[in-house]
Amino acid sequence: IYRYFIKDDENMNDTFKRCYDLKKIPEINTQNVTSFNSTFYDCASLYEIPALNASKVTDVNQTFLLCRKLTNFGGMLNLGEAYTTTQPANISSYKFKYSANSITYIFLYLMC
Repeated sequence: IYRYFIKDDENMNDTFKRCYDLKKIPEINTQNVTSFNSTFYDCASLYEIPALNASKVTDVNQTFLLCRKLTNFGGMLNLGEAYTTTQPANISSYKFKYSANSITYIFLYLMC
Protein backbone atom coordinates (compact mmCIF):
# COMPACT_ATOMS: atom_id res chain seq x y z
CA ILE A 1 0.00 0.00 0.00
CA TYR A 2 1.63 3.23 -1.07
CA ARG A 3 -1.07 5.80 -0.37
CA TYR A 4 -4.68 5.10 0.46
CA PHE A 5 -7.24 7.90 0.64
CA ILE A 6 -10.84 7.70 1.77
CA LYS A 7 -12.54 10.88 0.57
CA ASP A 8 -16.25 10.33 0.10
CA ASP A 9 -16.76 6.96 1.76
CA GLU A 10 -18.49 7.06 5.10
CA ASN A 11 -17.28 3.71 6.30
CA MET A 12 -14.10 1.71 6.31
CA ASN A 13 -15.81 -1.45 7.50
CA ASP A 14 -13.61 -4.49 6.84
CA THR A 15 -11.25 -2.43 4.63
CA PHE A 16 -8.06 -4.19 5.73
CA LYS A 17 -9.72 -7.12 7.52
CA ARG A 18 -7.46 -10.19 7.60
CA CYS A 19 -4.66 -8.59 5.59
CA TYR A 20 -2.22 -10.89 7.36
CA ASP A 21 0.94 -9.54 5.71
CA LEU A 22 0.07 -5.85 6.11
CA LYS A 23 2.70 -4.27 8.36
CA LYS A 24 2.29 -0.51 8.10
CA ILE A 25 -0.55 1.82 7.12
CA PRO A 26 0.32 5.07 5.32
CA GLU A 27 -1.45 8.33 6.08
CA ILE A 28 -5.18 7.94 5.38
CA ASN A 29 -7.69 10.74 4.83
CA THR A 30 -10.56 9.68 7.11
CA GLN A 31 -12.31 13.05 7.46
CA ASN A 32 -15.68 11.70 6.25
CA VAL A 33 -15.55 8.24 7.82
CA THR A 34 -18.32 7.37 10.28
CA SER A 35 -17.49 3.70 10.84
CA PHE A 36 -14.27 1.81 11.51
CA ASN A 37 -16.06 -1.49 12.18
CA SER A 38 -13.47 -4.30 11.84
CA THR A 39 -11.23 -2.07 9.71
CA PHE A 40 -7.96 -3.66 10.89
CA TYR A 41 -9.48 -6.87 12.28
CA ASP A 42 -6.97 -9.73 12.44
CA CYS A 43 -4.12 -7.88 10.72
CA ALA A 44 -1.64 -10.16 12.43
CA SER A 45 1.55 -8.43 11.20
CA LEU A 46 0.35 -4.84 11.49
CA TYR A 47 2.62 -2.82 13.77
CA GLU A 48 2.10 0.82 12.73
CA ILE A 49 -0.94 3.03 12.08
CA PRO A 50 -0.75 6.84 11.83
CA ALA A 51 -3.22 9.12 13.61
CA LEU A 52 -6.74 8.74 12.24
CA ASN A 53 -9.29 11.55 12.09
CA ALA A 54 -12.25 10.07 13.97
CA SER A 55 -14.30 13.26 14.35
CA LYS A 56 -17.33 11.77 12.54
CA VAL A 57 -16.92 8.19 13.76
CA THR A 58 -19.70 6.51 15.73
CA ASP A 59 -18.69 2.85 15.28
CA VAL A 60 -15.34 1.40 16.32
CA ASN A 61 -16.49 -2.16 16.97
CA GLN A 62 -13.61 -4.67 16.64
CA THR A 63 -11.42 -2.07 14.90
CA PHE A 64 -8.14 -3.48 16.23
CA LEU A 65 -9.22 -6.95 17.36
CA LEU A 66 -6.37 -9.47 16.96
CA CYS A 67 -3.80 -6.81 16.03
CA ARG A 68 -1.30 -8.27 18.46
CA LYS A 69 1.81 -6.63 16.98
CA LEU A 70 0.44 -3.08 16.89
CA THR A 71 2.96 -1.02 18.84
CA ASN A 72 3.00 2.33 17.05
CA PHE A 73 -0.46 3.91 16.88
CA GLY A 74 -1.03 7.63 16.38
CA GLY A 75 -4.51 7.49 17.94
CA MET A 76 -8.08 8.24 16.90
CA LEU A 77 -8.21 12.01 16.90
CA ASN A 78 -11.40 13.71 18.08
CA LEU A 79 -13.23 10.43 18.72
CA GLY A 80 -16.64 11.20 20.19
CA GLU A 81 -17.17 14.55 18.46
CA ALA A 82 -19.78 13.04 16.14
CA TYR A 83 -22.36 13.08 18.89
CA THR A 84 -24.57 16.13 19.19
CA THR A 85 -26.01 17.59 22.34
CA THR A 86 -28.44 20.35 23.27
CA GLN A 87 -26.32 21.27 26.27
CA PRO A 88 -23.63 23.96 26.24
CA ALA A 89 -20.41 22.81 24.59
CA ASN A 90 -18.37 21.55 27.49
CA ILE A 91 -17.00 18.11 28.21
CA SER A 92 -19.55 17.28 30.90
CA SER A 93 -22.44 17.86 28.46
CA TYR A 94 -21.45 15.28 25.86
CA LYS A 95 -22.88 11.80 25.85
CA PHE A 96 -20.32 9.28 24.74
CA LYS A 97 -22.46 6.37 23.58
CA TYR A 98 -19.81 3.67 23.80
CA SER A 99 -20.15 1.26 26.68
CA ALA A 100 -17.22 0.31 28.86
CA ASN A 101 -17.37 -3.15 27.29
CA SER A 102 -17.16 -1.85 23.72
CA ILE A 103 -14.14 0.34 24.50
CA THR A 104 -12.46 -2.59 26.25
CA TYR A 105 -13.27 -4.84 23.30
CA ILE A 106 -11.65 -2.41 20.84
CA PHE A 107 -8.28 -2.69 22.55
CA LEU A 108 -8.67 -6.17 24.04
CA TYR A 109 -5.95 -7.87 22.06
CA LEU A 110 -3.53 -4.96 21.81
CA MET A 111 -1.97 -6.01 25.09
CA CYS A 112 -1.65 -9.73 24.22
